[in-house]
Amino acid sequence: MLVSREPSKRLVLGFDTTPQQTQSMDAALGISRRVEAQILRAWQSAEFGKA
Repeated sequence: MLVSREPSKRLVLGFDTTPQQTQSMDAALGISRRVEAQILRAWQSAEFGKA
């Protein structure tokens, strides 16, 4: 199940976070987005392969 991480990020940023914490959160979100994109592409190509 893919869950959007934006709301939780905004929630965290509502508190007092240091730029470094924000940066590492952005990095983690970027990585998870890339992984989701790869999974989605793999799933789509598998679906097209079956068709």
